[in-house]
Amino acid sequence: MAQRIYAYDADRQGYVREQPAAADRGLPMGSIRAQGVQGDATWLGAFDRSARDLVRVASAVLAADRLSMRHTLGAKGIQRELEWQRAIDLRMCVEDVDRWNSVSSDLAALLHFMTDDDWNLSFVSAGPVAVQQTLFPGDIRDVAEVALFSGGLDSVLGTYVRGQQLKGKILAVSACGTDVRGRAQADALECLRTLGVSTRWLRLENQLRNKQRTRRKMEPSQRSRSLLFLAMGAAVASSLGLETFQTYETGIGCLNLPLSAGQVGSQGTKAMHPFTLQSVNALFRALLDRPVRVTAPFFFITKGQLCRSAGVALEPLSSVSTSCDEGEGHKANSMEHCGVCTSCLFRRIAIAAATPGKDPTRYRDFSSSKHGEYELRLFEQHARALARCRGFDDLVSLDPDVRYAAAPPVEPAVPAQEAQERTFAAFRTYAREISDFLSTARPILQPRPVRTRKEEHNDLFAAVG
Repeated sequence: MAQRIYAYDADRQGYVREQPAAADRGLPMGSIRAQGVQGDATWLGAFDRSARDLVRVASAVLAADRLSMRHTLGAKGIQRELEWQRAIDLRMCVEDVDRWNSVSSDLAALLHFMTDDDWNLSFVSAGPVAVQQTLFPGDIRDVAEVALFSGGLDSVLGTYVRGQQLKGKILAVSACGTDVRGRAQADALECLRTLGVSTRWLRLENQLRNKQRTRRKMEPSQRSRSLLFLAMGAAVASSLGLETFQTYETGIGCLNLPLSAGQVGSQGTKAMHPFTLQSVNALFRALLDRPVRVTAPFFFITKGQLCRSAGVALEPLSSVSTSCDEGEGHKANSMEHCGVCTSCLFRRIAIAAATPGKDPTRYRDFSSSKHGEYELRLFEQHARALARCRGFDDLVSLDPDVRYAAAPPVEPAVPAQEAQERTFAAFRTYAREISDFLSTARPILQPRPVRTRKEEHNDLFAAVG
């Protein structure tokens, strides 16, 4: 089956437009803006030229990703699976064309790894940007660490644990697309402050907005989103003159082994995979005037071990973190979790490993409308597969991309053999955590409630006697 092909131009102000040839394919046209970190009026003027270009390009990539539907409307079964891969042609305005041309093939290779798509990237001159202003308040500049902060369990617990270790101020950098997500992140940070963690928050907004206000369906997979998140962290750390910034994802989540043979390529997210982080660090060295590196200080532990590290703070912090794949924008209670998606199960396994029977999260636990108990059975199978592994090479046989864990993004660096041994030890622990959870706290799923028709709520003939 032929790839779906898309082509876009991204201008210096962040507007992304389909190239004129797209009209021949009947695709809707329109000017769509990926909001800059400073909003419409200031766009990226506060960063230096190299950091502006980095965030500008990452923002344009995410916009193109979201605008390019993988599947035709109504595609099902094998047709839907075969339509996963796309070809995306993206021409972007940057201020330093030569610098970006020098890394074009490397960026395209990274995007292929993250999204499975074929990317053809080109760059044209944006010209100089006149706007310059102060991005950070004075008290933000005095920080011990810059960290990516999503509001998920790893980022919230990681901020707490690092705050205890560093005894200094942590600048939490969030990429926020909705007010609901922003409020959840704010609540989590306030909880951290009440527990004694010194934090400041830098919320960087990124949204697609259609100037013509025409409705258009967006691609939900968004596999390139983490590139923008990492670019924002790098731009902020570089502007502050730091050498590193952090992701608090644990190694199990970074590697994200497929749960079944049917999950291939980027169908499992590669957001914080070692190859992704190695690749962006190489790009940061080549692209930024003040290069920075992203590191993962919790790479060699499981989410359950991170939960244990939080101690008595686990309960209040897990109450203000969100993990569900459903998101929270459409829910009456944004903290409610479905309980059966892979992210919810990762969360439940971790909290149960630290405090059995004391998970404060509200889970619906309805059987999946499409899969029943499929996700639970996947985790059972995954635990058995991991338990059969006798060394690092066996993990590589489950997923060849595990080989990149031999050079993990940690500081200080560790020898490859030690990295392999520690990675394998973490997965052995993780296998036990899954098995213990399923044997002692396996969710009992209830049938999904059937929505009754309106006519059943109203006695239309009550007056007839």
